[in-house]
Amino acid sequence: MKQRWLSVLFIWMLLMALLSGCGHGAGQQQPVAEDYTVTDSQGHPLQLTHKPQRIVSLTLGTDEIITGLVPANRIAALTHLAEDASISNIVEQAGTVPHKIRAEAETVIALNPDLVLVADWLPADLPQTLRDAGIPVYVYKTPHTIKEVEQTITVIAQVVGEAEQGRQLVRTMEEKLAEVRRKLDPVQAGQEKVVAKLTAAGATGGKDSTFADICEQARTVSAAVKAGLGPYDMMTKEQLVASRPDVLLLPTWDYQGKANQETSRTDIMSDPGLQSVPAVQTDRLEVIPERYLSCTSQYIVFGVEGVAKAAYPDYMNTK
Repeated sequence: MKQRWLSVLFIWMLLMALLSGCGHGAGQQQPVAEDYTVTDSQGHPLQLTHKPQRIVSLTLGTDEIITGLVPANRIAALTHLAEDASISNIVEQAGTVPHKIRAEAETVIALNPDLVLVADWLPADLPQTLRDAGIPVYVYKTPHTIKEVEQTITVIAQVVGEAEQGRQLVRTMEEKLAEVRRKLDPVQAGQEKVVAKLTAAGATGGKDSTFADICEQARTVSAAVKAGLGPYDMMTKEQLVASRPDVLLLPTWDYQGKANQETSRTDIMSDPGLQSVPAVQTDRLEVIPERYLSCTSQYIVFGVEGVAKAAYPDYMNTK
C-alpha cells in the first residue's frame, strides 16, 4: 500500500513539473534560460533575456555583419545603403528584409525592435532617445583595421546570441588572408608596390584608415600613408605625384552616384601633370569595387585580395 502511494505521489509531482513548464499563456514570449548581459563600447550595460528577434541595424557595416550571423526573419530593418549594389555586399540578402531605413529615432521606434545596433560615430542623442523609449541599444566601436573588424564581428555575434557563427565568419576571413599571404610570399621587404585610392575629391587612405590596413595586408603601401597623411586627409595633386604610385585605383562610387571609371581614366591619362607617375606610364589604372575597399565587415578581405591582384597580378594568378 505504501509503495503504491509513493508511486502516485511521484506521478503527481512529475505532472506538476510538466505543467509548470507550460505556465505561460499561448503567444507569450518565454525568456530563454541563458539570460545574458553585454556592455557596449560606451559603457552602457544591456541585459537580454532572449536572442533578439527584431534586430535593426543603422550602419552598412552592421548590415553586412548581421546578415552573416542571423537569418533574415530575425532582422526588422537594414539601412537604405544595403540595397546599393555599388557600395553594398548584401543586395540580395537585403531584398529579403522588410524595411530599409535611415538612422532616425522615430522610424526605428515604430518598428518595435528588440535590439538596435548603433555605430559610435552616429549622433549621441540617437541611442539615448531609443533607450528612453525602452528599446535595447548596443553602440559598437567603429573598426579601423581588419583585426578590429574581426573583433567587432565577435562582439556583435555575442550580442545576438550567435557566438559560434561569429567565430566561423572570422575563420573564413583568416583563411582568405592566409591564402593571399601565401601567394605574396615572394614579395621582398622594401619592394612593396605603392597604391593610391582615388575618389572624386582626391586620393585618400592615410595612416590608421581601413584602406591603409588593406594595403598592408596586401603587401603594398598606401600612397596617402607614404605622403604622411591621416585617415581622413585628401592628397593634393602634388602629393600624389610625389608619392609615385605604381597603381591607381579609380573611383567606383560616390554619394551622388556619378562616379564614371572611363571618364576618370581619360582625365588621368591625358593630364600633363600626371605623366611622371609610374602608374600612368605603365597604364596601371585599376578598378576594385568600392564595396570591398570601404566596408567594415567580413567582406573587407576581398578588398585585400583585390589590391593584391592589382599590384601583383603574376603572383596572385598562381594556384
